[in-house]
Amino acid sequence: MLVLLATAALFLGLRYVSLPDDVRDARASARKLANQATALTPASLDRGAIERLTASVAELDETMGPLRRLTQEDPLIALLKVAPVVGRELTAAESLVIAGDSLTESADRGLGLAGQVVGLR
Repeated sequence: MLVLLATAALFLGLRYVSLPDDVRDARASARKLANQATALTPASLDRGAIERLTASVAELDETMGPLRRLTQEDPLIALLKVAPVVGRELTAAESLVIAGDSLTESADRGLGLAGQVVGLR
């Protein structure tokens, strides 16, 4: 029984070992995008700024990929979502991923419009 528990713990540890790094990477990408967007002014809106923001949005989307797959496709996570304590945390994480996806989709649309404005200048 102890061997089975040790094997299960090893499997889970290896399977989810990158999760903290994935969360840190997504957080750093979100901060970078937020800082760039906050610093943007109408006067600084040019093709270069749009390209930098577009790259940051793509980076955020990419760094959220592992979290997206984990919260939406991992069968063990799906089972744990019904657990009393962990379930709330996993549901909250899934909500954050969905919000991040909405953010990147909206940013893509907004940057497309910004590109048109810059083109009209």
